[in-house]
Amino acid sequence: MASHGRFRWFGGGRKANSEPPGPDGFASAVQVVRPEDVVESIPSGDDVGAVVEVVQAYTEAGSTEIALVLIGGDHQEPYLEWAQRELVPALPDI
Repeated sequence: MASHGRFRWFGGGRKANSEPPGPDGFASAVQVVRPEDVVESIPSGDDVGAVVEVVQAYTEAGSTEIALVLIGGDHQEPYLEWAQRELVPALPDI
């Protein structure tokens, strides 16, 4: 799973992201993060509702900018087309 390889830090919780004692501590913290943990933390795939739900939670908390990240590779062009057609129109204005 590409998201686990690139975003496993996201499944470690806030402490693992913001308070590790250094690079070695961070590396140790994310070793225990399973692919399932990342899936539960980051909406993946083409479920517009799941992405909108997460974005709304951040905007309701006061965020004024949201970054949507694409893993890349052969998925980039289809993702951009899908995002323009389905995702962006469904997102809240921020």
